[in-house]
Amino acid sequence: MRKRELKIATKLDVGVMIVLFCLMLALFMLLRFLLPAGNELYAAMLTVLVYLSLLSLWVYWRRRTEGAADPRIVDSIFDTELGDMLEAMHHAVILTDETGRVLFANPAFLEIAGRDSVPAGTPFSHLCVLHKEEAGETYADFGPRRCLLRRIPMTVGEHRYMLLNLYDETARLSAERAYAEERSVVAYAIIDNLEEILQFVQNEYAETSARVEERLREWIEGIGGLFRAYDRNKYLMVFDDVHLEECLRNRFDILDEIRAIRVGDAMPITISLGVSRLVGKSLAEREHAAQYALDLALQRGGDQVVLRDDYGVSFFGGRTKTGYKRVNIKARVVARQLLSLIGRADNVLIMGHRYGDYDSFAATVGLARMVLNQGVRVNIVVNRDDENLAPCFQRIAHLNEYKGMFVDGAEALDLADAGTLLIVTDVNNSGYVECPALMEKAQTVAVIDHHIKTASYNSSVKLEYIEPSASSASELVSEIIEQNTGARILRQEEAELLLSGVLLDTKRFTRNTGTRTFAVAQFLRGAGANPGETFEFFKTTAEDLEKEAHFNSNVVIYRKHVAIAACDSEEADASYRIAAAKAADGLLGVKGVNTSFAIVKIEDTVYISARSDGTVNVQVILEKFHGGGHFDVAGAQVPGATVETVIEGLRDSIDEYFDNEYKGEMI
Repeated sequence: MRKRELKIATKLDVGVMIVLFCLMLALFMLLRFLLPAGNELYAAMLTVLVYLSLLSLWVYWRRRTEGAADPRIVDSIFDTELGDMLEAMHHAVILTDETGRVLFANPAFLEIAGRDSVPAGTPFSHLCVLHKEEAGETYADFGPRRCLLRRIPMTVGEHRYMLLNLYDETARLSAERAYAEERSVVAYAIIDNLEEILQFVQNEYAETSARVEERLREWIEGIGGLFRAYDRNKYLMVFDDVHLEECLRNRFDILDEIRAIRVGDAMPITISLGVSRLVGKSLAEREHAAQYALDLALQRGGDQVVLRDDYGVSFFGGRTKTGYKRVNIKARVVARQLLSLIGRADNVLIMGHRYGDYDSFAATVGLARMVLNQGVRVNIVVNRDDENLAPCFQRIAHLNEYKGMFVDGAEALDLADAGTLLIVTDVNNSGYVECPALMEKAQTVAVIDHHIKTASYNSSVKLEYIEPSASSASELVSEIIEQNTGARILRQEEAELLLSGVLLDTKRFTRNTGTRTFAVAQFLRGAGANPGETFEFFKTTAEDLEKEAHFNSNVVIYRKHVAIAACDSEEADASYRIAAAKAADGLLGVKGVNTSFAIVKIEDTVYISARSDGTVNVQVILEKFHGGGHFDVAGAQVPGATVETVIEGLRDSIDEYFDNEYKGEMI
C-alpha cells in the first residue's frame, strides 16, 4: 500500500521560518548596535531565545488550527488490512481528525474531487459544498457531482477520528430530476362567470368564450402541452412538470390575463383551475386529483388556482368576489338528496359551528323542522349556556317540539351510532364545529354551508352543498325547504329565526345580497316572519356600546386603507366576540378604509374578525391563521397566542396578499 502523504511542513511553514530568521537576524544586528562592546554572545543568545519562542508559538498555533495529528498514529491505522481495504474501496473515503481536517483521501475521492492530492490538514469543508436535505440526509457537492455523505466515528488510543464515506449520487439524482421534469401535470379549467355576465348580451357570448379559450390554448401549447375542450367552457390540459415551476414563480399570472378580458363595462371574466402534481401516482389518479382541486377552487369562490401535490393543497388568486347565480336548481337537487338521507337514518343530529350566531342557530332549527316533517328523531348540538344565543332560545322556548331537542357535545356522542345522520351547517371546517369528535365518529355526514371551503373531508361526508355565492346558511336552508316542502311546514318563530340569520350575514341587506336573498326573504315573510319582531334581535345595549369602545379607542391604519383594532383587556369574555364583529363592521364606515380587522384575546385564544368593502379578499388573508369565511367577511381563532404576535402575523399576511396578489391600484 502506498504511504499516506502527510505534509508536516507546508510551503506556508517554510515561508514563516524564513521570515522569522530574517527578523531575528535584524534583531541581532540591532542588539549589537545597542549593547556595549563584548556582549555579542549575550545578543546572540537573546536572539535565539526570541526566535525559538516565536517558532514554538507558530507550531502550537498550527497544530491548534490545522488539527495536525501524530503521523505515526495515522500510519498505524493505514499500515493494516483496514488501510488496504479503505484505499481499495470503489467509493470515496476521507479520514479527518475531530476538527474536520483531512488526514487521508483514497484514490476514489481524488477522482471525484478532481485533484491529484489533498494536503494533510486541509479542512474538509473547503473541498466541497455541504448541505442538508429535508429528509435529513447530508450531501457534498464537488462541482457538478453530488455525493451522499455518511460519517463513521473512530477512536485510536486517545485520538478521535471521523471516517467519511461519499457515495456518488449524481447519475441517480439527474435521472430523478429528468423524470420529474417530464412527469405529466394534469389540469382542469372552467370559465367561472361568463353566463352570469353575458345574460343580457347573448350575442357576445360566443365571441368572448372563444377569446378565453384561445388564450388558454396559446398558454398551454406554448409550453408544449395538450389542450382539449371537453364541454361548454370546460377544458382539460396536460403538460410537463418542468413548466409548472414557472407557473409557481409567476403565481399563475394566466388568471390576470384572462381577467383582463371584459365585455364592455361588465365584470371581468374569470377562470378557475384545478392542477395535480402527485409523485408516484398514475395518470388516472392525477386526473382525479385535478378534478377535486377544480371543485375546491369553485367552492372557494372561483378566480383561483388550486394545486394538489405531495405537500398538500396550495391556493393562488381568489381576488374577484363571487357572483350570484341566477337559478337555484341545485337547491332542489340537494334537497331531494338530503331528504333521502334523512329517510334512511335512524336518528339525525344537526350541528353548527362553535360559538354559534343567529345564522348558525337558525339554520339548525330550519333543518330540524325538515327532519321533524319526515317523522325522524332529531337533536340539535349546541352550547345551551351561550349568552349570545339566549334570544334565540327564548324565541322558541314555548314550542313543545324543541323541548329536550338541544344537547351538548357529550350527549350527542352518546346518541350517535351507525344509523345516525349528522348534518353540519354554517361551517365546513371540522376543527370549528361545535363537537369535532362527533364529526369523526359519524359514519354519514351532510354539509350545508355558504363559507369558502378550507379543508377536505373523509369518506363519511355523503352530501356536500357549499355555495359561497349565498348570503347565509339560513338562505340555503330556506331554499331547500321552499323547493321541497314549502312555507306550510314552518312556524312563525322558525321563519323569524331564519330571517334573522339572513339579516345578520347581509348586515340587513346591505352586503352579500342577491336576487335569491330577496326571494328567500319574501318566502319567509310568507311563512309568517314579522320583520319588526326580527329586528328585536339586533338592538344594541349600553353594555355592548362600551365593549365596542375598547376597539374604537385602539385603531391603527395600515397601508393607508387597512384598519386594525385591538382589545387586550383582561375583562374580555365571550361576548367580546360579537363586539369585535360589530367593531370591524363599523370601521368600514371610516373614510378611506376598505378593509378592517378587529382582534380580541379571550382567555387563551385570540379572535380575529375581518371585513372588507368587496375589493379585498379577507378570507385569503386569514388563511394564514387557518381562518375561513367569505371574500368580504371572515374570521379566525389563534389559540395560545398574544395580541401582539397576531397583529405582527396579520401585517405579514396583508403584505403578502397585496405584494404577491394585488395587481390593480397598489396600496
